[in-house]
Amino acid sequence: MYYYYNLQISNFLIIVCFLCVILWGLLKLNHFLTVRVTKKITESYECGFLPFDDARMKITLQFYLIALLFISSDIEILLLLPWCLYFISLGFISFFFVGWFILILILGFGGEWFRGGLELLEIKK
Repeated sequence: MYYYYNLQISNFLIIVCFLCVILWGLLKLNHFLTVRVTKKITESYECGFLPFDDARMKITLQFYLIALLFISSDIEILLLLPWCLYFISLGFISFFFVGWFILILILGFGGEWFRGGLELLEIKK
C-alpha cells in the first residue's frame, strides 16, 4: 500500500515538472516573439512619405449615410433574389407583395435624394 502511494506521488511530481518545463518554454517563446513597440511602429505610414496631416481626421455624416444606403441596397437584393428564382411558382400574389416592397424602397430612396442626403460635402482642411 505504501508503494502504491509512493508511485502516485512520483507520477504527480513528474507531471508537475513536465508542466513547469512547458510553461517556462512558452514564456521564453513569448519573450522572443513579442513585438517591441517603438516610435517607428506607432507612426502612421502614407506610402513612404511623412504624414501630411493627422491620420484620425473626422469623417462627415453623409459618408455614413451613403454607407448605410449601400448596405440596405445589398440586403434588398438579397431579399429579391429568391423571389426572382421562384417567380412562376409563387403566383400573382407574390408579384403584388414584391411590387409593394419595391415601391417602398423607391419612395425611401427618392425621399433621401430629395432631402439632399446623397450629396457629399467637401472635406474642409
